[in-house]
Formats: sequence, C-alpha cells, structure tokens
Amino acid sequence: MRWQFALLLTLAGVLGFGLVSVVAALPGTVPGLDFVRRAADERRNGNTETVVLVNGRAITAAELAEMEQWVNANVSWMREAEKETTDTTQVALLRRTRELIERSGPRTVALARLIRDRALESAAIEHGVWPDEATIAERVARDRELAEQMKDPRLDTFVTTLGPAVYWERFYPGVVARELAQERLFEVVTGDELDLAARQKRWLTFERELVRAASIEVTDSEALGSASLEEAFAYLEEYWSLHSTQ
Repeated sequence: MRWQFALLLTLAGVLGFGLVSVVAALPGTVPGLDFVRRAADERRNGNTETVVLVNGRAITAAELAEMEQWVNANVSWMREAEKETTDTTQVALLRRTRELIERSGPRTVALARLIRDRALESAAIEHGVWPDEATIAERVARDRELAEQMKDPRLDTFVTTLGPAVYWERFYPGVVARELAQERLFEVVTGDELDLAARQKRWLTFERELVRAASIEVTDSEALGSASLEEAFAYLEEYWSLHSTQ
C-alpha cells in the first residue's frame, strides 16, 4: 500500500515522484533508520521560520531540515533495494534516480521536493479536491490500525521518536491531507487516459508546468544552506526527464 512508503518517500505520495514505486517489496534489511530518527528530531525540535514561499504557502526551516533527512533515508533504502531487486529495468531506474539525488545533494533535493509539494497543494485547492476533515480522520484511523498490524521499523522509529500522540493527532493528518489531495488531483489531470505510461507522462508534464508557473519567494537565503532555487529547478528538470521516458 502507498501509505507504507509515505515516510521513506519524504512524507508524500508516490504519484509522479516514484522513488520507490518501481519496487513491489521492501528490502530484506531496513537501512536508514538513523536518518529517520534525525527527521523526527528535526520535526520535534525544528525552527518554524519561513524560508521559502510557494504560491504563498510556507516552507519552514524545520520542514527543509526534516526533508533532507528523509532524502538521506531514501538513498539508503534505494542502495539496498538495488541489490535485492531482480528486475533489471527497475534496478536501472533506481540507480539512475539515486545517482541523480547524490549528484544534486540531499539539501537541494529536499528543497525541490517541498517546492513541488507546495505547488501541488495550491493546485489541489484551486481544483476543489482538498479533502475535508471527516475524510482525513477516516484515513488516519485506517492507517493507524494498519500500522499496528504491519510493524514497519521505519514507521515505528519515527512514531516513537516524535511521540505517538504528536504523530497521529498533529503530524499525520497533514500527511494524509496532502496524499489524498494529490491522489484526487492525479485523477483530475489523467483520469481520461487509460494507458498507465501515458498517465505518468501527462502527470509529470503537469507537475513541470505547475512548478514553472509557481510564484516562489526566498525569504531567508542563509537558511537554505547548500541549496538554491536554481539547483532545485535543475534537479526537478532532470528528474522529470528521467521518469518521463520510462
């Protein structure tokens, strides 16, 4: 199920980003747990200062620092998945994606991911597909029950570090809202296309146009650290090109 990968996928849906959607099973080991703990620590202790605005929607210093740790965790996971996946096409895509992330740098990828997510959030609201509170609560309850059954070490690590009440009551509802919104937006954009590859390509084109048209303002350039808007956009262009050809 997609939600099982939400944490490793830097807390958003796999539609259009696909870092692990090409692999059906988890690797035999659980790499990157130290990065998962660091991500939870950044979320718990982080700075709420706004560093970037995307269509008026804030990216905070804490969110950027947390996302950087999820990117590191994802790279660790992909490196192990490459060893255990037998499908050569999937292995090649994982390797090329991982190499692109490593070449770009985790901070830059984190910024790129957050810019993309904020642009999609804005689009979901504009299209009237943002979920209501009852729908969000229903999905949170379902996922919490599934989490207790699955016992995923990554999820358990994040929940334990952040605190169960904080995670399920304050943090995860936001994750669910964004995921549901993106699922619905995906259907709005691609629902009349039957071919899966064509749907993916159309979605990535939609993402590219959306991000290119977004109003983006850096409010604290020092807080970006090693990242920059130019490098984030360059990463996204390479990512879209890579996954549009699959």
